[in-house]
This record gives sequence, C-alpha cells and structure tokens, in this order.
Amino acid sequence: MGVTEGLPLRDRTFDIVTFVKTLCFVDDPLMALVEARMALREHGRVIIGFIDRGSRIGHGYRGG
Repeated sequence: MGVTEGLPLRDRTFDIVTFVKTLCFVDDPLMALVEARMALREHGRVIIGFIDRGSRIGHGYRGG
C-alpha cells in the first residue's frame, strides 16, 4: 500500500500500469505519472481512464 506519488515498488517491475478513476484525484498527477514510468519495464504502457473532477460523477467521488 502507498500513495500514487510515492509508490513502494521496485523500478521496472510492471508491463502495464493503469490509472482508472484515480489520476484526476491525486494531489500531484505529474509525480504520479513519473512514479508509474519508473515502475514500468522497457516498452511498458500506461493506461489512463479518468473522470473530470468537475463533472457530476466527479463531484460524487469527491463527496460533494
């Protein structure tokens, strides 16, 4: 367990990193992507599915 901006993982561990309904809610999205890149093996892929935090659904995720 950890925070996206500081993953407790070894570098070059994964072929795929996914952000599904998370990247738009982290405090530092750029740092989260940097951490994801470090966790990827060569030629790895990042898959992002995101919800606009200003949308009705986004407000529901934020509790408001």
